[in-house]
Amino acid sequence: MKSTGKKIFLTVALAIALCLLMGALPATVYAVGYLQLGSEIGSVGERIDITGYGFDKNRLIAIYLSPIDAEIEEDYIRDIDVFQKVLSRTTDANGRFSSYFIVPERLMDGEEEEDVKSGIYYIYLTEARIGKIKAKVGLAIAGLSRVRPSEGPAGTEVSIRGDGFEKNEDITVYFDDESVPIVGGDTNTDIRGDFECTIEVPEGIVGEHILAVADDSGHRGQTEFTVQPGLVLTPSPASKLDKVTIRGTGFSKRSYIDIYFDGDEQILAGKFTDDRGSFNTSLSLLPDIPGDYSVRVEDEDKNEAEAVLTIVAGIRISPDTGNVGTPVTVTGTGFKTKTAIAITYDNDQAPATTTTTDSYGKFEVTFTVPASQSGLHSITATDGTSTSNTSFVMESDNPAVPVPVAPETNARAPSRAVFDWEDVDDPSGVVYNLEIAISREFTPGTMALQKTGLTESEYALTEAEQLKPTQKNEPYYWRVKAIDGASNESEWSEPEPFAVGATFNIMDWLPYILMAIGGLLVIFIIFWLKGRMA
Repeated sequence: MKSTGKKIFLTVALAIALCLLMGALPATVYAVGYLQLGSEIGSVGERIDITGYGFDKNRLIAIYLSPIDAEIEEDYIRDIDVFQKVLSRTTDANGRFSSYFIVPERLMDGEEEEDVKSGIYYIYLTEARIGKIKAKVGLAIAGLSRVRPSEGPAGTEVSIRGDGFEKNEDITVYFDDESVPIVGGDTNTDIRGDFECTIEVPEGIVGEHILAVADDSGHRGQTEFTVQPGLVLTPSPASKLDKVTIRGTGFSKRSYIDIYFDGDEQILAGKFTDDRGSFNTSLSLLPDIPGDYSVRVEDEDKNEAEAVLTIVAGIRISPDTGNVGTPVTVTGTGFKTKTAIAITYDNDQAPATTTTTDSYGKFEVTFTVPASQSGLHSITATDGTSTSNTSFVMESDNPAVPVPVAPETNARAPSRAVFDWEDVDDPSGVVYNLEIAISREFTPGTMALQKTGLTESEYALTEAEQLKPTQKNEPYYWRVKAIDGASNESEWSEPEPFAVGATFNIMDWLPYILMAIGGLLVIFIIFWLKGRMA
């Protein structure tokens, strides 16, 4: 009996001890595991591959994304204010799993909601039912941390800052999936994966558009940009003489538009925008009186844009290109009424001409273009208060090369030689430069004479300029060029060799000497014969 009671007592005691031990253990025991991501960098909308190792087998787990750093085996996912569940999976018989998730735009499962931005985020693994954090891994989210401004018409310069992209990679900016050029700043990320760049907003219809930046690895950050209607007036300021072009952007697609000038006066109708909400048109009937005038455009959906056109005094010339001596007519408008007007060429102090405006502030006057270099020249009109200018283009055609006439090649000339060449015709008029040298190269040390600005196509040497006699094997050379009234120069004519003076050369005179001797011999024979016959 004692033996049996003792056995019962031991069995009961063992059972109680086992129960106490079981009560002290947690209901579920997990092995220690770890997570591995396919990429350390991700972006909104990007697929992220994830693999887990070393977890309990055949367990339902959940994956969360959060910007808040929590502790493994201490915190529960419900303790975090901001998070989003991105994946649920069951581990296999070896405690592993492999899957992927898409980085969400917004975290909405916690007590607070938040957009996913660039920065460091954390991937948490929890036991699905209890929610205790069992493993975590960091994920850098690439994105746009600053886009300024976030709205505006086409042509607006937008500054973009991006963080968390791949290091040292080229970047591409997209506007509605069409690449746009970077006009300033970085074209690639730095050693931290950051960049700052500037773009100009391309044309697009009114409303929200996606502005995105991607690196070569495919990480992409994006935001919304609101395109607003806009107008560009060219030129502005303008005068009544100008034709003003209106370029409208950011309106509704293929929409009928109305254009109003200086308030509610409708001046154009029947125009339509294109597929990008843009249009081109022009204004030609502008007011006489200088001042600021509004130009307003409205489409069918009541989208509108307004710009200010400033009307100022202006001039127009005809023709706007020509040569020295061309008559140019200057027409002006928007000046003070019945006031003296001074017209100047190249801002010379002395006016090229003067006139007086009529009772509407208009005038028309003609002057002759003076001698001046080829290219652009300013023509200015002023009444002492208002000034306007435009440009005249002086012709830049070189005159023809003069053709030498005399002395001819290898000819002998007197010491006061006369040089002659064919006339050169040019609408701007010409003068000539003449050079004589003892070298065909006309180097500075070999120059015998230089004459510039000759108005005639010939030149006779003066007594002071007469040349020293030379042999034919040591000739002089001469050449000539033409310069027109616009300072356009021809090439030099080909150097022409010539000799100077009557220096005796027996070989040159030998034929004449022989003829003289022959003549004397004939006379001698005649006289001799007469003497014999006498």
